[in-house]
Amino acid sequence: GGVRNPCPAGRFGADLGLTSDLCSGACQAGYFCPAKSTSRTQSVCGGADKYCPQGSTGPSVVSAGFHSAPLDVGPTVRTRQSECPPGSYCDGGVRHPCKAGRYGSAVRLTDADCSGPCKAGYYCPEGSTSDEAIRCGAASLICP
Repeated sequence: GGVRNPCPAGRFGADLGLTSDLCSGACQAGYFCPAKSTSRTQSVCGGADKYCPQGSTGPSVVSAGFHSAPLDVGPTVRTRQSECPPGSYCDGGVRHPCKAGRYGSAVRLTDADCSGPCKAGYYCPEGSTSDEAIRCGAASLICP
């Protein structure tokens, strides 16, 4: 017989008689393939703090101030990271809204303090991007 070479990390070999190190193809996005993988979905990427683009050899860790994406798939098969938007903070790859009474005016915030508390005389609902979100004193909104 001939020489047997394992498929390299990031690729998989699902067929017999492969003659190229391209093997059967790249590992599917949301998964990773160590060397010698036989399935495009060999290993689930991990949790919300990780992401795996197509052809991943292992999980990538989500950077501070980012969240794993897309959000419409389960947290174990995320394919990229996205910048944390204003009005939220990102911790461990998870996006959280800024709490009521606080605001987030910047991208890539990393803790629940967000950008800080609302200005006196204003109310900031959850996810606010301004410290002057809603002026107090309206008939429907009395602030302490």
